[in-house]
Amino acid sequence: MNEISEKDVKRLWVEKDAVCVELKDGRIGRELIRDYEPLRKATRKQLENCRVDCDGVWFDDLDEGLELSGFFSGEKFSRS
Repeated sequence: MNEISEKDVKRLWVEKDAVCVELKDGRIGRELIRDYEPLRKATRKQLENCRVDCDGVWFDDLDEGLELSGFFSGEKFSRS
């Protein structure tokens, strides 16, 4: 799979249990909050203070990031 970067991202949002990324090609990837200890311990406000930066999603208040490619590995994504 090709590398995914911020130029490929259409939108980023936080759901109750996951951080979601939609790419311009229609793919939607999700990372479950419960899978990452820093995210599990975070408040909703801290989770929502996130942005796409280069090749990842960065949580400014947590000084933590997730690689974009991880959102689209295996069965973690769907086509809209």
